[in-house]
Amino acid sequence: MSPPGRPKGEGRRSAPQSRGAASLTVLLLLLAAAVLAAAWSQRTLVSMLRSAEAEAQAVRAGEAAQAGLAWGQALLQGSEALDADCAPPSANAAGAGSGDMRAVPAQVIADALAGAGAAPLEAGCHHTAGAWVCRCPRRAPAAEPPGRAVAPEPLPAADDGPAFRVRWEAAGAPGRLRLLATGCSRARPPCTAAAETAGTGTGTDAGRPASRDGAGLATAQVLLVRLPVLRRPPGAALTARGRVDAAAAGLGLHNADAGSLGLAAQLGGRLEATARVSTLPGGRPEGALVEADAALAATDEADFYTDHLGSDLADWAALPGVRRLTRTDDAARTLAGWLNGAGGAVRVAAAGELRLEGPLQLGTPAAPLVLVVDGPLHLRGAVRVHGLLVARTLRWDDARPDDGAGVRGAVLLGGDWLGDAAPDLVRDDRLLQELASRAGPWVRMPGSWREP
Repeated sequence: MSPPGRPKGEGRRSAPQSRGAASLTVLLLLLAAAVLAAAWSQRTLVSMLRSAEAEAQAVRAGEAAQAGLAWGQALLQGSEALDADCAPPSANAAGAGSGDMRAVPAQVIADALAGAGAAPLEAGCHHTAGAWVCRCPRRAPAAEPPGRAVAPEPLPAADDGPAFRVRWEAAGAPGRLRLLATGCSRARPPCTAAAETAGTGTGTDAGRPASRDGAGLATAQVLLVRLPVLRRPPGAALTARGRVDAAAAGLGLHNADAGSLGLAAQLGGRLEATARVSTLPGGRPEGALVEADAALAATDEADFYTDHLGSDLADWAALPGVRRLTRTDDAARTLAGWLNGAGGAVRVAAAGELRLEGPLQLGTPAAPLVLVVDGPLHLRGAVRVHGLLVARTLRWDDARPDDGAGVRGAVLLGGDWLGDAAPDLVRDDRLLQELASRAGPWVRMPGSWREP
């Protein structure tokens, strides 16, 4: 019943009007829900993008740290000193780019760390303007306050390319080093400047931002051990599986080392030559010669090299730090260039026939030459070698006893010695022991890699 004075049905909405209002309400609610869902999705998307960017920065930093480990290990594989740009001074003097990321030898770093109380050394690189720019310490002092590392010169201004910093330190045992690397996805501290936490695993965890702009940071370390050049030093000035056919040349064979019993030559074949032999004081020259050694002659040639070098000739040539002569090289000039200014043993491999002609001086007591020829070696004239010669066969011609030609160290041959030359071969026990203890490549100790 309608109120008095109001027409029947007035004040009541029609059914279509009620349904329209309900639809509008539902629509508004759905629109609000869609807006909220979109906002939440956007927030999730932004969060995912940030997470992906952080992950990308962490991966990039991790790759930079691994690159630092590889680079830091490669720097130890040789004998040349480095300048402040981590390149041989001679290379920079010749106009070579100091920003190339190359495996530049730096045996002096390892030698500096070998002494008691030696301070750790640091170096760093960053990628800028399409090239790697590196900085190395010049030399380590004999001792530094505990915990203080010898840092390189500051890196120049950089863009947002990746960077790493490496640190070498003694590992508490002879012939062992610890290599630590800090990688940054962008050139930021601690990769571009010394920091208390660089490479130590403290402060900032791997993959976490290293700076407010979200650059990633990663650290890793390995233990490096040094393999010897020689597994077993030869016991004679000349060791050959074959014979010596030097006509009446007067080949000089000398060994005054009591530890090797003064053995001048050990041959699988016969000595078909007039030899000038010297041995221990009071010893008989003929007693210092071992000929027709049946066991030596029966030894497989590959086993012969492995017994002394630790591997066959091809594998030895592939070791880190071994330089390779090619057929197109001027062998004498190339060897002289590698030996010039070297601070330790220079290891060289040659595949195929190698010819060298004197007068030629190869190696010094401070920088002996280890020359391994996977083929015949031909020498002519006054060639003087300080180091170790290894070849399948050796032919030496046109050298008289008064020419100064010879080898101070040892000679290892898988076959015969031929020729009419009369060089003096002197077994140098001190040099051979040095090659057997600390002159080889640095390799990673299995299982030592870890992220601090």
